[in-house]
Amino acid sequence: MRRSHIDGMGDLTVQSLLASHVCSERLRILDTAVGGFISAQFQLAARQLGNNLATETSVEVSSPEGSLEAGCAYPGVALAVGGERIIVDVLQRPMAMGGHPAKGGEDT
Repeated sequence: MRRSHIDGMGDLTVQSLLASHVCSERLRILDTAVGGFISAQFQLAARQLGNNLATETSVEVSSPEGSLEAGCAYPGVALAVGGERIIVDVLQRPMAMGGHPAKGGEDT
């Protein structure tokens, strides 16, 4: 998806994002996310965040119990999980923050 704006509910899976604004409860990006603002409430996973040109890309998981995972994150990517924020300055491969993925319900 290119230069798109999506506010979704539930789980959302996309192939790739370029300069887009996307929000959902759980987001899976099968390939790359470059530029724009990408947000999930509980869980976000991607193969690649940003690119070797250091394109400004903001990625956020709002829940403190949430998780963010990527095969790699390039310099220039701003990452946040539950208020913990970092800006990638060196290629991270693989990259993970959080680690408490939401299960979608209470354990019994």
